[in-house]
Amino acid sequence: EVTAVDSAGNFTVIRGENASAAVMNSNVTLDKTMTLTDTRITNNAARLRGGGIFNRDELSLERVTLSGNTSNSQGGGLFNQSAVAQSVMIVDSTFDANVAAVSGGAIYNSGIGGNETSRISITGSTLSNNRAGVQGGGLYNSDFVTVLNSTFSGNAAGSNGGAIFNTPHLNPAIGTVGSIDITNATFTQNISD
Repeated sequence: EVTAVDSAGNFTVIRGENASAAVMNSNVTLDKTMTLTDTRITNNAARLRGGGIFNRDELSLERVTLSGNTSNSQGGGLFNQSAVAQSVMIVDSTFDANVAAVSGGAIYNSGIGGNETSRISITGSTLSNNRAGVQGGGLYNSDFVTVLNSTFSGNAAGSNGGAIFNTPHLNPAIGTVGSIDITNATFTQNISD
């Protein structure tokens, strides 16, 4: 269920289930930005990727809460992957108690098709109590991420990277990708087995 509440207290409910996320932003040919503000995305499930949000285009999240979303593969809260240059901005938002069976309990970020240019900026946000079955309880990254003034707390992964799993690799077209720039972040009680 997606509950979008505006400043006047009005809200819209969209039910998300089956193979896809509650919110899907995937039309890269239109070059448009989806913006979610003051929104709660809770208790959704995807059979494959992106329990809360499945994204392959420009996306802006401000004061958004993603909680209790699940994915049977990657990105319990947010799955972000693109074959074209795109960016995701996450500001003053919370990812709590999201679960991915494989990677990226809260957030999964990766490029595809040899064009790894998926960029995520996380500012003033909290990733807490998220879980991944294998890697990246809070965040799985194989592209580009910037973290500023944010908290990773109580996240868990079954194998590697309770808070963050970063996997740099060589892309013959553009060089090494898979970097994270972290400034003024707090990491507490994140675990990996």
